[in-house]
Amino acid sequence: MGIPMPYTSNPTRSKDSTGGTMKRHAAFFLLLISLLCSCGILDAAVVADFDTAKPIPFQFKDEYGTLFNASSSYNESGRGRYLGLKYDIAPKGWAGWGISLNGADISKNEYLVFYVKGAAGDEKFQIGLKDKAGKEKKIESSSYFDVTTSWQRIKIPLSSFNEIDLQKVDSFHIGFNQDHGKGSLFVDDIAFEGTALNAEKAQLQQPTQSYTGTAAQAPVQQQTTQQPAAPSEGGSQRSNKVLIDGFERINPFNFYVVRTGGSSSLELASSRQLHDGDYSMEMAYALASDNPWGTWVEAHRDTSNNPLDWTGVTELRIWIKGDGTDNVFRINIVDADGETWSYESLNVLKNTKWVELVAPINEFRLTADQRANNGKLDLKKIVAYDLGIMSKSSIGTSGKIYVDQFVAVGMDISVGAATTPAVVEKLRVAVPSAGNIDFSASIFNEYFWCPEESRRLTHTAKLIANGKVGDFSGRIEYASESQNFGDAAALNFTGDSSSRTVVQIQNPKVISPSVQVMGNNLYPWLTNFTIGNIWFDYSKYTFSLPVLGGWGWKGATIEGDINRFNYHAFYINQPFDSYVIGTRWIAYWPMWKFVIIGVHAYESAKSETAQVQAGGHLTSTKTLEIKPISRDTVYNLEVWRWLLERQLQLQFIAGWNEFDRYGTADYSDVYHPVYNGELPETQKLWDPMYRFNAETNGLFYPGLQLAAGYRYVGTEYRPRFRQEPMWFDDADCDQKGYNVRVTQRYSGFVGSVEYDDLTRLSSSQYYRYRTVFGVGYYGFSGLDLALNYERRRERYVMTSDRSPFSVDKNELLGISEIYARSQLNAQIAIWFKIHIEDIEHPSDGAKYQTSSLFTKFEYYLSSNAKLFAEYKTTRYPEPPWEPKGYPFDDNYAKITFELTF
Repeated sequence: MGIPMPYTSNPTRSKDSTGGTMKRHAAFFLLLISLLCSCGILDAAVVADFDTAKPIPFQFKDEYGTLFNASSSYNESGRGRYLGLKYDIAPKGWAGWGISLNGADISKNEYLVFYVKGAAGDEKFQIGLKDKAGKEKKIESSSYFDVTTSWQRIKIPLSSFNEIDLQKVDSFHIGFNQDHGKGSLFVDDIAFEGTALNAEKAQLQQPTQSYTGTAAQAPVQQQTTQQPAAPSEGGSQRSNKVLIDGFERINPFNFYVVRTGGSSSLELASSRQLHDGDYSMEMAYALASDNPWGTWVEAHRDTSNNPLDWTGVTELRIWIKGDGTDNVFRINIVDADGETWSYESLNVLKNTKWVELVAPINEFRLTADQRANNGKLDLKKIVAYDLGIMSKSSIGTSGKIYVDQFVAVGMDISVGAATTPAVVEKLRVAVPSAGNIDFSASIFNEYFWCPEESRRLTHTAKLIANGKVGDFSGRIEYASESQNFGDAAALNFTGDSSSRTVVQIQNPKVISPSVQVMGNNLYPWLTNFTIGNIWFDYSKYTFSLPVLGGWGWKGATIEGDINRFNYHAFYINQPFDSYVIGTRWIAYWPMWKFVIIGVHAYESAKSETAQVQAGGHLTSTKTLEIKPISRDTVYNLEVWRWLLERQLQLQFIAGWNEFDRYGTADYSDVYHPVYNGELPETQKLWDPMYRFNAETNGLFYPGLQLAAGYRYVGTEYRPRFRQEPMWFDDADCDQKGYNVRVTQRYSGFVGSVEYDDLTRLSSSQYYRYRTVFGVGYYGFSGLDLALNYERRRERYVMTSDRSPFSVDKNELLGISEIYARSQLNAQIAIWFKIHIEDIEHPSDGAKYQTSSLFTKFEYYLSSNAKLFAEYKTTRYPEPPWEPKGYPFDDNYAKITFELTF
């Protein structure tokens, strides 16, 4: 028999309701409340009501294909906001949502209280509490109450969790496993309530539901972890989870430096596109290399001055919002012996929603054969770690990912030693702010020389303001225009009778290159909307921002999740009536991924010779007349399938591009195109694209990657916003062919062989046969080496009417390349590349050679001050072969210094 409730509550009561007789009986209620408070009955610690008391939440989910969406944006009239959990647990899977309590003392409370309802009723789940020592207890909801479709107020005695230390509670969570199936659960008003006046009484009390007043005796299911060891000498605090980095800072360069391989680049920034807290870290990358096995970029954090003690850590976890690409995410950790250990995820970046990557420590592998060291991962002293992105081949890719909440999980971890204490302190004071606005800034100086121009010494600066109010945030960049020092000041005369000499100053203009407003988690189906400058990339076959993307587009984007679907949609405003709209939908199932992309672009121009009939004559008019130029529509369908525990990956892409041109325009001023005239007949072009790729990763032998693919890309498959049209129209268009690649990695060495064969669809007499050999070595004392050779036979004649691309080739080409990069120490790196092309024209037997040397010096004076120097020289067979003008990238010298703060 249950214990009667000390007071009665109505399960349908709204959070903000008031009784109609409140004013007339105010004295009575004040007296009653005083009496109840004096007895300790109303003592309560509100953890989350999702309106005024917003918790610090976390989520967890398996990698078996479980569907799990958690949102506190559900809203109901009278009740306000509440938490919604949608789940569909895969076999052997699990997921959940929780609240960090940071060692709260709830030993003086008597009950765990919350409201709950289900979408269908009879939903089942687990309720768990975990203490700071890592001891955890879970109970099944079905053992205590039944979920219905109406709100119920649940009270569970904390005596049900008496195996854990209620004086130091680390977290509360709601969990699901495969026995719980699928459903939707809604939770509100989570609190700890009442005063435990009598320990024995608390032990006897049973959980109750306020709508019945009683509950039956229920068994308790529990999971108790191993008793932790005693605190280490000095009494340092121990925990089962330690936050390594929450990325709560306006400027990532306070802690991370960028390292890149090949010709790749990486830009770090703080972002309001986040999982938890106020900021995440944005990693905008471009992967470019001639190495057939690909290249890498990474954000490196040096902790050698204050090594991290990860004793007891069993896994590292980090939340990642991928960009849907096939690139690899890598975590490196460096121990005291200088050994670098890596964990690589082949799949996490394929997601476009927030996913928690779990990296077990026992799955980290030594990156190179370092025989002089002990070959063991020494967690006692971690001197550095990296967060990196890798490509699988020489095909260039670019994108943007976000990382958040990097934590270490295990048993008996020293909180003070596992992360740098100074970092925690800096996170609180390092962000200059005014009210709820944060500021950061950067100053950039450059010396540049090239034969086409005289030397230039320029500088620019920008100030970034970030503000956040509730779920909304704004970002504004103020920048000075880049100014040549030689144009900044000059001697002049006053011009009056005195003709005195003066220094005349010409100040650079102040501009606002980036303005952005963002909202996060506004509704369960809307996780983000952005207005202003937008930057995103669907795929190189549909919509891709150019490498020289600048500040991105001006427009709006929305993103969210609906059950298994993650969607993204955008609108970009263009000159006059022109616009671009598009959407991407991604659906995830266990071992399956489906992607649908659609983009439509409309272009128009103004007519400057508009005429009207007046008095029997054609007369010019100033009335603005807009004329249509073209429409371009592209659709893509992608299907991904994984087999054999994800060691075999299959990918199929089908695409269609339709282009209609109505007239022509003069684009001398790209912001104000002028209409030339209407075509006699609308030009209609249409072509498909089909691609199939298969890839194995370690299926037949550790470190062995096999890849094969077939493609058919129509001559007119040239979407308006394809990646780098000049390159795309040559490398990815007008062809049918196949590709085979074999790559083997072993103890830091990597070898690769690739063969590519294509025939042009515009004419079968045009073709390209390409063979690439490469060998490299990574990880020996910070030294990277690569030697590549490519043999290519090509014949192709084409002029595109949808880009400046034009080619007339009949050549045999041999390309040799040597690349070396040395990380001399934590602050200094130097690398060089020698590139030689031997060209033969079979038609006349002529032979030529082009060669270049490119070297770069990187020096990080501190994490937020960097000095770079570059030099490149190129020799051509004939002077006319040398390109002239922007971007001056064949012969130049450059020194840059950048300071961020």
